[in-house]
Amino acid sequence: MADIPLTSRSFETDLTLEESAFGCERTVSYEAPIDCVNCEGAGRDDGETCAFCDGAGTIIELRRSTITFPGPLDDGEVLQLKAKGIPGTLAVTVRELPHAVFERDGEDLHTSLDVPAKILAGGGVVNVETLDDDRELAIPPGSGEGSVVRLRGHGFPSKEHPERRGDLLVKLSAVPETTPIERGARRSGAGLAGIGLAFLLVGLATMILVLVIRSNATVCETTETRVCMVVRNGEAIGVEYESAEEQREEQNIAAALGVGIGLATMGFGGWLASRGLAEAGRDRIEQRRN
Repeated sequence: MADIPLTSRSFETDLTLEESAFGCERTVSYEAPIDCVNCEGAGRDDGETCAFCDGAGTIIELRRSTITFPGPLDDGEVLQLKAKGIPGTLAVTVRELPHAVFERDGEDLHTSLDVPAKILAGGGVVNVETLDDDRELAIPPGSGEGSVVRLRGHGFPSKEHPERRGDLLVKLSAVPETTPIERGARRSGAGLAGIGLAFLLVGLATMILVLVIRSNATVCETTETRVCMVVRNGEAIGVEYESAEEQREEQNIAAALGVGIGLATMGFGGWLASRGLAEAGRDRIEQRRN
């Protein structure tokens, strides 16, 4: 993560939900005066004004220091923090970033989970993401669309008692069961992505080969005493080119055709690879549900 440029003793910084919950570190950068490395702070060098510091005797050096954020923290909370090398304290306002999976409500976290319809109806165990890692979640039989299941102790830490945590509330959504054909397509996603990558490489190699051949191609310059002819099996079969420009034009057309074939092959490979990766991703999600 990029340094926080320190231009004031009061500033804001963004923290993820995980950083707000468990704490983190940030690096701040700031400018500090030090003795000139050329004149060692004298301001003069060999009796003349030091050109390095313009006679000031000091130069500005960029320094870095680490500040520690103790979790848990609330959005908008102002902390008085110390950083090594910086006298006094820094007033830092915490801004909690929105999370892609969880919504925070005090010490409780809310999330949603797609569950196969047969598990919602008959009950079962699925995996659900938490702030720490994946956990098993028991689905009671007869759960309907929009049901909420509570996973105790996997929410946000308590500010008063950090060892205690709120709950994770999981809203359930039913997804239809995949057909055997769909499951087969998803599980072949990795292979499809590999084939797409192969097409990408073939297309790229084709383009490189065409461009190398074109850059090394020569032309026959016709003169009053020399005629450019096509020779096949040791026999001249007639005048092929009337000028070097005609040869170059034909070479450019052939090169453009080769590059076009290479680009088309790469495009097809990219489409195959993206589709394969998408199917493989859906397969991983389905395996986590089950």
